[in-house]
Amino acid sequence: MFSTGIQGNLSQFEKNGREIDYVQIDWCDADKHILRLSTKAGRNIGIRKPEGAILHDGDVLYNDDQLIVAVHVQPVAVLRVRLNSAEQAALIGYELGNRHIPISITNSILETPFDESAEIYLVKMGFSPQRIETLPHEHISQQHHSELSPHTEETAVHID
Repeated sequence: MFSTGIQGNLSQFEKNGREIDYVQIDWCDADKHILRLSTKAGRNIGIRKPEGAILHDGDVLYNDDQLIVAVHVQPVAVLRVRLNSAEQAALIGYELGNRHIPISITNSILETPFDESAEIYLVKMGFSPQRIETLPHEHISQQHHSELSPHTEETAVHID
C-alpha cells in the first residue's frame, strides 16, 4: 500500500469500525526525513517526508475502508530549566548546541531530552534542571525548520 501525505489527526477521523494500527516512534524520530518502521500489528511502513516536517501523536499516515495507521509518539524524559535572561538562553544554547544536544526554548523555559551528562553539565553551569516525563512538544526538534508544516502533501508513506 502507498499513501501520499499525512491525512490529518486521528482525533478528527470517523473510525466506523475500522482497524486502528499504530506505529510507535520516539520524539527524536518525529522529524527524521526517512523512516522505516513496523506497526504494532507487524505491518512494515516506510515514511518519506520533507526536511523539517514533524510527525505528531495521532497523525494518520494511511486510511482506507478497513484500516487506519496512526502515529503514537512515546512519552519522553526531558530536562526543563527556567531561564531568567536572553544571555542565559544564548549561553545554554551555545554550550548544548556544541554537544549536538537538541533543545527547545519557549516562554523562558528550556527543554532538552534527558541525558545524564547534559544534566551534570547544566548543574555545573549553575542551573537547576528538573527531570520530568512528558509527551513531547511540537517545538522540540533536532531540525531548525519549525516553520514547515508537518501536514504537507509531499510526505510519502509506503505500507507493506
